Amino acid sequence: MRDSAPFALLGPALLAAAGITGGEPAPVQRKRLTAHASRFLPAKDALRTAAFLGEMAGLPFPTRICCPCARPGKTRA
Repeated sequence: MRDSAPFALLGPALLAAAGITGGEPAPVQRKRLTAHASRFLPAKDALRTAAFLGEMAGLPFPTRICCPCARPGKTRA
């Protein structure tokens, strides 16, 4: 997502709410964001939602998590 996107201002706020300072390794940041989402959502939705929020905040999750039906080498039309 580009910095000029309308939701770009939400990224830092999302990360701060999850206790992410930016100095942690990406896997730790993803774990914290997922834990934060788990506080408000059922377990079955927390990981998918955290992946979505991570994309908005510039913290991408692995494709297999955010798009479980995507297969390697398969492109969307």
